[in-house]
Amino acid sequence: MPMRGDGSAHEKTYQEALTVDPKSAPAHAALAGFYASQKQFAQAEKFFRKAIDLEPNNMVRFLQLGNFYASQQQQPEAEAAFQQAMQVDPQSIPALLILGDFYAQYQRWDGPSQ
Repeated sequence: MPMRGDGSAHEKTYQEALTVDPKSAPAHAALAGFYASQKQFAQAEKFFRKAIDLEPNNMVRFLQLGNFYASQQQQPEAEAAFQQAMQVDPQSIPALLILGDFYAQYQRWDGPSQ
């Protein structure tokens, strides 16, 4: 759903979710995505990292952070986040596909950097 206006209603809704449950990793991740869409990158990273702190065994949180870094052309950080997702769930098909796409995008045919 496209955002209209300055997004303050979206931000307020996400903040309200955090008021209801300050330990909600999905709410932190949603707020991070909102901040990224508003080009508030430091805030976005902060909330992605908080979501990971709250759910360190959820590989999706690492994929979200990796995608954020990749969108910022921060290749080493993106790769590290994707690799962390793989450490959390080595059999994850989505994580394998995202990591493979990342390597293909940067023509890293040899895989992980050393």
